[in-house]
Amino acid sequence: MCEQLGIMYISSILRKHGHSTDIVQTDLEDYIKKINEFRPDVLAYSSTTGEHRHLININKEIKRKYRYLFSVFGGPHPTFFPEMINEDGVDAIIIGEGEYTIIELIEALDKKTNYTNISGCWIKKDKHIYKNTARPLVDDLDLIPIPDREIMYDHDNNLKEFGEKRILIGRGCPFKCTYCFNNNFSKIYGHDWNKVRKRSVDNVIKEVKEIKKKYVIEFIRIVDDTFIMGRKEWLEEFSIKFKNEVNIPFFCNVRANLVTPKIAKLLKNAGCFSVFLAVETGDEEIRNTVLKRNMSDKDLFDACSNLRKEKIKYGFYNILCLPVDNAYEVDLKTLRLNIKLKPDMAWSSIFTPFPKTEMGQYSIEHKFFDGNFDSIDANPKIRSVLDYKSKKEKRKVENLHKLFGITVAFPILLPLTKLLIRLPQNRIYNIINMGWYGWVLKVRMSTVKVTVPRLLKWSQVVLKHTIK
Repeated sequence: MCEQLGIMYISSILRKHGHSTDIVQTDLEDYIKKINEFRPDVLAYSSTTGEHRHLININKEIKRKYRYLFSVFGGPHPTFFPEMINEDGVDAIIIGEGEYTIIELIEALDKKTNYTNISGCWIKKDKHIYKNTARPLVDDLDLIPIPDREIMYDHDNNLKEFGEKRILIGRGCPFKCTYCFNNNFSKIYGHDWNKVRKRSVDNVIKEVKEIKKKYVIEFIRIVDDTFIMGRKEWLEEFSIKFKNEVNIPFFCNVRANLVTPKIAKLLKNAGCFSVFLAVETGDEEIRNTVLKRNMSDKDLFDACSNLRKEKIKYGFYNILCLPVDNAYEVDLKTLRLNIKLKPDMAWSSIFTPFPKTEMGQYSIEHKFFDGNFDSIDANPKIRSVLDYKSKKEKRKVENLHKLFGITVAFPILLPLTKLLIRLPQNRIYNIINMGWYGWVLKVRMSTVKVTVPRLLKWSQVVLKHTIK
């Protein structure tokens, strides 16, 4: 289990209004036993595309035994694919930001008042579906209660004792990347989603101080898509107060063409230890015309230079197995660009054609994907769901994904990598992939102390998430 901020925010607002919450790991725990012990009135699921089918099937099983339970699904998949309300056993779905939608829904159910007209919900009642519009966004994020960490930590002491903690500072994004959910949010909320909303610096510091008071915290992972977006005055205030009042090193995501020398210095002054920025592909034309990143190679080189001057470690996000002709050659260009940029970590992921995204539709239109979103697996992504003209090419790009990070770190391996990726995919490649990424992410990109128990725990995770 890792810190799921969405679940923690939902639990926090429910508990603030006097409701009891608990959590169950459906892949590790006996959820029927847990229901008998906790005796809930509502089942709430947070679902991404890939795990949605598994959760729908679990919900059907539970509802056959406990017909009185009300089930509601939130998260990315129901937000962008609200048609899942048609599935048997699904009583409601929540679209978009769910904190105030869930509390209004739960209180209506609790008081037995009408719940079919709640903004942000699609409701199924008496075989009729009520399709309500999205709820307006929360302008002042300070109004949302600080995440309820106990709901996670009570179930996982290792998570509680782990020195890295996650926080979310802002919401919204003005960019139009074709593979990203943010572009879809702008279709739901209009221009309001394009405005970056941030919690006040004091509210962020309040949360960190509460964590520091109760738990072990050595390193903070700020999970905003792009931390440095928004008013420069906010970052200037943050760089002073966070260092003076908290003084805990942190990680954040940045966008290359926003990393000016001044921004890099503000990050360093605040205590930034490491960042990630998105390269996505080494083919500049595909990056800007297909993925619509509006990012030049020069932007990437300049950002890396500015970060190096401030001695901030930087890593890259890359997308391999894209729905393009000559995908293998494109991925090799991505590998070579990463090698030139010399990151401290080069992460790669296999492209997924998520529903309702522009790239999802692009994949269908260009005959790379059949449109069956139920075929998408949950994490980890080991194989591509795309169909390439050549099985040989598909094998090569899937294998390159497994050996990508370690090859960027040790370019001398490139000739060997080109040979190994021609072989059938095997468990050794997956272990190399997961093991290398885990090691670098935990050790090189973080200040969390490395101990033998933690190494053993990471090793268990690597072995669990590789093909048997």
